[in-house]
Amino acid sequence: GFGHGSSYYPDHSYIERNVTPDGIVHHIHIGPVLIFFRYGTLGVLLYISLIMNLIWTHMKNYFIWRKKDINYADIIFSLSLTLYLISGLLRNVFVDPFFSYTLAGYFYYRINTK
Repeated sequence: GFGHGSSYYPDHSYIERNVTPDGIVHHIHIGPVLIFFRYGTLGVLLYISLIMNLIWTHMKNYFIWRKKDINYADIIFSLSLTLYLISGLLRNVFVDPFFSYTLAGYFYYRINTK
């Protein structure tokens, strides 16, 4: 990746509102593309592992739900993070402070609960 805060010269798309006076673009708003542009293959692998971890958490919560041993905070954080990542397909959610709180809460409950 090119790092956080990187920019590029538009080649195939030229959205005037995103182009600076120098002719470069800093804004990429689509989540997976933004991850790849900023953090490269390692970032995409971490992004995919987070998605796989969320799928595993939802499956685990479904089976726990059936046993009535419910951890509501874990369910709320995993569902909220899933919705943020879906929203991240259309806009940049990484700058939203509530996304950071949700991600931190998700990891907290994933690490501290069994």
